[in-house]
Amino acid sequence: MSKILHMSGISQETYLPPSIFSMPPKPDHKESVDEAHTVLFTSMFDLLSKTRVSPQEIDILIVNCSVFCPSPSLSSMIINKFKLRDDVKSYNLTGMGCSASIAAVDLAKNLLTVHNGQNAAPQLKHMSKYKLLLTLRTQIANVDAAYNCAQIRLDSNSIYGFRVQRGLMKIVSQTLTHHIKTLAPRILPVREILRYIFSFLGTKLIPSHKTSSSNDLYVPNFKTAVDHFILPTSGKAWVKTMGKGLGLDEWDVEPTLMTLRRFGNQSSSSIWYVLAYIEAKGRVKEGDRLLQLMVGSGMKCCSAVWECVRSINGEAETGPWADCIDRYPEPISGLNTI
Repeated sequence: MSKILHMSGISQETYLPPSIFSMPPKPDHKESVDEAHTVLFTSMFDLLSKTRVSPQEIDILIVNCSVFCPSPSLSSMIINKFKLRDDVKSYNLTGMGCSASIAAVDLAKNLLTVHNGQNAAPQLKHMSKYKLLLTLRTQIANVDAAYNCAQIRLDSNSIYGFRVQRGLMKIVSQTLTHHIKTLAPRILPVREILRYIFSFLGTKLIPSHKTSSSNDLYVPNFKTAVDHFILPTSGKAWVKTMGKGLGLDEWDVEPTLMTLRRFGNQSSSSIWYVLAYIEAKGRVKEGDRLLQLMVGSGMKCCSAVWECVRSINGEAETGPWADCIDRYPEPISGLNTI
């Protein structure tokens, strides 16, 4: 366990729930509910304070959690605590893994399209920092190997989990490849799409290329369409694999790796910590585009493309990185260059 923690990319500052430190660990229902109250109520209170929105103004409430699914639901806990209206449209997403945040954004977008003018905890155009350009969700749960591999990972203990890790990485790679093929034509400039098409045709039509490896195919340059990349903090190896597949360098994956080091794997909420890092470093400029890309159980993949609509200043003094942003980036042991 010491070796695993040392090689994980997680630092001594990372928070873990109190139940983990009990001997033996006690991840029971009460501990989980207490943790949910601490996280949800604090986050909701901060959100309402910053946006100056009254709980009575909220029309739509969406809550997600990867595993914990209590009754009453997490959304009901918030409704009861903050006394939201009795006609609030509430949704509780569970079992979707790291992709749930983007799925929630996609759901909010669709609901706001149908229910125009309502607030989805919250939707305030005049205060927004970003404009949502695109959300995309793909899944391969209809493939037995993908579904079973994800299920084994969830159910297995740590020792058996190592056996399926290699197979899981292969499934994740297939999930990402399937998603990127769908995403690329929607965001890449025409020249990048044409270069890929010509490269693909070359491997099929030119005799000398027919025996070439698929690695000879031209990899589109996603930096022509995206300025900042926000990846899942699932581990160093995962970040490295995804970064390599997208043609990213160390600067591009730094926010994700530093979020992993400081906060650990926060599942679906990790993408917002990564975004906060980029903002705290003063990297986001008006007009910049950001890509959030997450893989979830099933297997499924979700992505969102945002455009910065105004200058973002003073973020280093607020948010989760306020007390430590000057210390980052830090070196991570065992990490080779992307």
